Amino acid sequence: MPIIYKQYHQQKIQDEQLKELTEREKEILSFIVKEYTSDDIAKQLLISKKTVDNHRQYLLEKTGCKSTVGLVKIAVKLGIG
Repeated sequence: MPIIYKQYHQQKIQDEQLKELTEREKEILSFIVKEYTSDDIAKQLLISKKTVDNHRQYLLEKTGCKSTVGLVKIAVKLGIG
């Protein structure tokens, strides 16, 4: 499979996954971009740290990212932050 096609295919899959993000996940992502910790996000949104951590994990799974850096790259692409 040519590299360009592979990159295009991966991008298309990632774009579809981004459409599946909930408003809350996008909200959490905006805090992540601003370098808030899970504790800080929990306090801002009046939810538990565990809930924030769950959202963070769902974001990683839905986007196929392996780290917070990957999530930030996705956020920039979406104009979140």
